[in-house]
Amino acid sequence: METRRNLWFFSLCFSAVIGLGGPNMILTQPRFVRANQNGEASFVCGFNSTEIGEEFQVIVHKGHIIKNTEVCSASFTNHTMKPLEKKSLLHCLVWPSKENVSITIWGLNVTDTDLYICRISRMHPPPYKESTGRGTVIYVNRAASYSRDQEADAGFLLTAVLTVLATLLFLYSISITVVYCKHKMKDDTIYINVRK
Repeated sequence: METRRNLWFFSLCFSAVIGLGGPNMILTQPRFVRANQNGEASFVCGFNSTEIGEEFQVIVHKGHIIKNTEVCSASFTNHTMKPLEKKSLLHCLVWPSKENVSITIWGLNVTDTDLYICRISRMHPPPYKESTGRGTVIYVNRAASYSRDQEADAGFLLTAVLTVLATLLFLYSISITVVYCKHKMKDDTIYINVRK
């Protein structure tokens, strides 16, 4: 009898410990996204709205989570479902809704082609739950990495080169004209009036 009671107590405690965290949230995100010409990429992290709770946090990692390369992080409550914009080396905008979180990252260049992993943590009510997506590969091609700043720099450089070239041609034509006029004035021809 004592053994049965201990076994029953052990199974009750074990099931309580196993079920304490509850089932994990199911988090989905696309496998592949291509950045547009401006170096901007958007993807959606979807989740089960019944598991999210009143307060949650969204974190986007670049590469593997172990390296702790956090690109975006935002915290939301059910009362403040407003978009959050974070500006760092990469700019991002996190827009929550009832069943997903839309994430837009811009300022991407070719070296930012990588795996971006979405992680959502339920902060309140307890128990704390966390779910990590499988990751989205964001591909940035060479054309997208050619930013507007580089385009402006290239335009300025072209204007400067053309201005210098035009100035040199103008100075060359002036100097040729001056040399010609001086040579013409030094002409040794003598005018003789023959009508006398």
